[in-house]
Amino acid sequence: LWRITTLDGATVSNGELDITVPAHTSRKVYSMNFTTAAARYGMDKLLLWAEFRGDGQHFSDMMTALVKPRDLQLPDPSLTWTVRKSREGFAVRVHTRKPALWTWLDLPDISATYSDNFVHLMPDSTTEWMVSPAGDLSLREFHEQLRVRTVRDVCPAMQG
Repeated sequence: LWRITTLDGATVSNGELDITVPAHTSRKVYSMNFTTAAARYGMDKLLLWAEFRGDGQHFSDMMTALVKPRDLQLPDPSLTWTVRKSREGFAVRVHTRKPALWTWLDLPDISATYSDNFVHLMPDSTTEWMVSPAGDLSLREFHEQLRVRTVRDVCPAMQG
């Protein structure tokens, strides 16, 4: 699956390809033409997202900008999140309305293990992280300490 979006999250184009690539190999499988989208929106306003699936499983996903990341003017992604206790610690579900690039969770004063970090969130998507703090925390204490950030939060030049 692939999708081209604007920085505001609007889908410009999308599609799906059925391809087979043998294990431990690589090859060009598709070539995209961004001429029309770039003329309409500008290369600095577009993101390409791809998701790789097979046998009903999600294997990988990626995002690429068509310009250097520092040249992106990112809008506020409008992140919201929920937290629940889990067997491993805490499950944090983060939802974004707009693209949220290099998204990470942080507990500033608490050592913890995170199932993932520094991920790109597609517009109108929800992603779940598992967080295992080193010590015992109540749900309230965890929620008070939790910070959900994106590159936009730490790089003012990228704030659109």
